[in-house]
Amino acid sequence: MSDFQTETIELYFKQVYTCKTKVYHINLDYTLAKLYEFITAKAFSDDFGINSNSYKIEIVETGQFDNINGRDAELAPALDPNSDTTLRQKYGDNIKHKAFYIRPKLFINIPDSPTNENGVTTPLAPRT
Repeated sequence: MSDFQTETIELYFKQVYTCKTKVYHINLDYTLAKLYEFITAKAFSDDFGINSNSYKIEIVETGQFDNINGRDAELAPALDPNSDTTLRQKYGDNIKHKAFYIRPKLFINIPDSPTNENGVTTPLAPRT
């Protein structure tokens, strides 16, 4: 028998401002970056049906009312999608009491400015 065992926990996910919910078995040693990878795939699947051509995904810890972004817990700051911190490190035993929102964030791809046959570029709207 192997000494290495994967410890998983059931975590509840809800799409913000909807009734769509799912519970997933998540590895406690997932980094936040790996959690984003896992949940993004689920969000773009039939589980949540979010359009991957128009939206990116943010994961938000629930229960953060009256946060810096407003009154609603759904508006709270998202978890860092590039973090190497594991769920076990971030939450410890409190992970049993955590749930998360999936927040679709609209994004728009702005094409490069078009160039005419003389090689002159036509500027588009300013970018920030």
